[in-house]
Amino acid sequence: MKKMKLSKLIKGKEEIVIKELGERLKDFAFMTAKDKISKSLEQLKDNKVSGEDYISITWNVDFIVNDVIQIVGRSKREEIKRIEDKEKK
Repeated sequence: MKKMKLSKLIKGKEEIVIKELGERLKDFAFMTAKDKISKSLEQLKDNKVSGEDYISITWNVDFIVNDVIQIVGRSKREEIKRIEDKEKK
């Protein structure tokens, strides 16, 4: 695939891309939260702790540009379908 500026790729679709990547991030956190919390508590359970100690849970989430391309493509397909359905009426 040829390279292009991201701003050109998502022009007019910024809010859709932001919302969808946010939803994907929430899905990822939901699906992995129990395991992450369990591992964090396991590491602390034999230590002396106070109320001011932290339980740290971190994620590294990487999206690739193909995620953005897929989101924009789906949005454009949905837009075309709405137009076609409107024309059929």
